[in-house]
Amino acid sequence: MIYSVGENIYAFNSGIEFAQVQRTQALNAAKMPAKIITRQYNRFLARNAAWMGLTSADYINMYDYFQKVTNFEPIEQSVRTLASIPREIYHVSYPDSNQAQISEDGRRLANIHMLPGKTGLVGNIEYLNNLGDVMMTAYYDWRGFRSMVETYHPDGSVASQTFYDPAGVQVLAVTFMPHNDESQATSWQLLNYHGKNYTFDSENQLFTFFLNELNDVVASTFLIGPSWQRAYWGLIHLSARLRIYMIATYKNMPRGMITLLKAVIKRSYNHGDVNLILLPSPLHNKRLKSKTSFQNGWFAKYQPSLLRWSKTIRLRILKRCSTLVA
Repeated sequence: MIYSVGENIYAFNSGIEFAQVQRTQALNAAKMPAKIITRQYNRFLARNAAWMGLTSADYINMYDYFQKVTNFEPIEQSVRTLASIPREIYHVSYPDSNQAQISEDGRRLANIHMLPGKTGLVGNIEYLNNLGDVMMTAYYDWRGFRSMVETYHPDGSVASQTFYDPAGVQVLAVTFMPHNDESQATSWQLLNYHGKNYTFDSENQLFTFFLNELNDVVASTFLIGPSWQRAYWGLIHLSARLRIYMIATYKNMPRGMITLLKAVIKRSYNHGDVNLILLPSPLHNKRLKSKTSFQNGWFAKYQPSLLRWSKTIRLRILKRCSTLVA
């Protein structure tokens, strides 16, 4: 499997995400199995991916994977059929088409916000305490299931996030603690994963675990584009030997990019993590070599027209650098 590793697929995407989509579609059209990996939690991912012309077979998200919804068939969860709101106990009113309110004996207990553009379908539910402050929010995925529940400290900052599978079973719990006057995630607990619980100190560690799980299923090739800082952290800590290709496509390579590439080259020179870095021009090649002490040329291969690839050229280059590890 050939994976293009990224952060997310957004409602409004940059050239990075469009390049990942085109690369994946080109590889699949050439009968070379390929998918996009996304790292961030996004309950609108299925909608955004569809807008980009992708199906669920074209991408895999880390949170979807642990929530067992990589191939989930969408359902419509309307306010009227919510099992958590027995109509004989609670009163539901609709101030407008975008929200509903749940009350009991005249006291408002919760606010329901609809999915954007989906009248009557649950987007999130804000549960209120006796003072009328939000104490917990249940977020519903675009595909119709309760995906994540978020709780709050008394000051309103996030205290915890719990992720669920469609059956309502907890699969991942994230704990937040105050740090530097803001609430920061400090612990990730993967619950009952194949019968075991796992605890991670960072999302990076969880991401590494996720990539290892994918690579255990089939030995994989990973393509990392210009937004690969955090993706690379996860990849270099994998337990298995992989083929990793970095694609640097900046016309004017910024200083931060040079610094990061130097660190990547040093790490790869010592550990053999990265097999190839594609650069857009001989000038980039020369500049990068001048900024590093590694002159053996293994990283100095480039594609002169990288910034103006036709689909044919892109596919030819990807075929060259996508031999799977046996």
